Amino acid sequence: MDELAFDFEWVSASKTGIPEHDATWADVRIAVGSDPVTQIFDTRASSVRSRLRIPLYPLAEWIATNWWFLHYEVRRTGRSTSATYDRRHNMRFAREGYALPALLIEPQGDYTTIRWNNEDLQHYDIQFMSSGTKYVKGNAFSDEIGRLLNSVEQRLEDACVHNTLFQNEWDAIKQADDDEKAFCQAAAQLGCDPYALTQEQQQTIIQSASAIPREIHSAFYQTADIKQLNHNVNSLKDAVERTEQVADRAQKLHTLRHEVTVSTDELPWNVGYNYARHVRKHIGLNGQPLDSLDDVVDVFSFSDDNALNQHRNFSEASPDLFDGLVATANEKVGFSIKDARDNSKKFTLCRSIFQYLTNPAQSTHLATRALSEEQQKSRAFAAEFLAPSQSLEQMISGPVIDENEVEDIAEHYGVSTYVVIHQLNNHKLVSNIV
Repeated sequence: MDELAFDFEWVSASKTGIPEHDATWADVRIAVGSDPVTQIFDTRASSVRSRLRIPLYPLAEWIATNWWFLHYEVRRTGRSTSATYDRRHNMRFAREGYALPALLIEPQGDYTTIRWNNEDLQHYDIQFMSSGTKYVKGNAFSDEIGRLLNSVEQRLEDACVHNTLFQNEWDAIKQADDDEKAFCQAAAQLGCDPYALTQEQQQTIIQSASAIPREIHSAFYQTADIKQLNHNVNSLKDAVERTEQVADRAQKLHTLRHEVTVSTDELPWNVGYNYARHVRKHIGLNGQPLDSLDDVVDVFSFSDDNALNQHRNFSEASPDLFDGLVATANEKVGFSIKDARDNSKKFTLCRSIFQYLTNPAQSTHLATRALSEEQQKSRAFAAEFLAPSQSLEQMISGPVIDENEVEDIAEHYGVSTYVVIHQLNNHKLVSNIV
């Protein structure tokens, strides 16, 4: 993975009349790995450079006021609207009249995705020239933006500028104890500013944390709704209890958990793809399609294994809270799958099986629609397990295929056309689908 770097030198510049701005003028270069995010074409000077001259205070204030979001708020399809989510995650909202790149910061677990695009800022007489997508270790990202904020804080102190919004926010973040950090993390995952919640909302979050298994806190808060949090908690507790009631033997899955391993020091989708290939090879599937939900149950079960055969279909939980649930109790495992079309249930069951196989015993896990690292792993596993890319490559007619061919492939493997398109594009098996 790459590293995000803020390289800056303090300079004296024209006075704006805003003390915190005047104190923090700097020549700034932002890069991710070897890619200069701030590479610009100066249209007035007709020259290319990689540094901006701006006050760093607006950027520091934006980072501090969005600190918990930048670390923990995972994009959730259907919940994270572009207007509100982008304001918390896109650096362009820190401009305050100064040129900054449209750098999108998306936390996804142990790593953070950094995306930026070229952009013509005519009012600033510059063009940001580069674009890209990079992945940064979460702790490295946190260390680098923390270093930037500490430097701005010291610069303000040296200039005798005190009691700014940035300084107050940064002090609160640094002084937070473990309980406060856990609360702020949960609030951010819910899409809420932890410092702007009502007392009732704060209490609801605190109570919810003790009501559900700790290992699914993140997965739960990433999809729960602050306005319906009590209802969401009750739905989840009921689903866990019902899943534990159908928990039973899963000796074949238990054996696979110990016999099939794969490196986790990769990007999440590669972890999922590689694990699926290892599992298919281990159980001798090769390119064989699994036409139905029963076929999936069969390949993962011995004749006397009941866990998968007794998996529960549910429809009463909050509709967008989760799609699948795995719960273990006393060395037994239970699966609950949201009632849906057969191919969707099959995909979700495979995601849940992956979570059971790759996580410690005696734990509970959710398959959700959030775009977190763990959810990406399970989606990649299910896609590769049900529609293996190597077999897809042998089936396609060429680098350009049409929708009818996609539908035929989807029918052959018993998956949605979306899964097939995802596999074809992500594994670069086609150049175009017409």
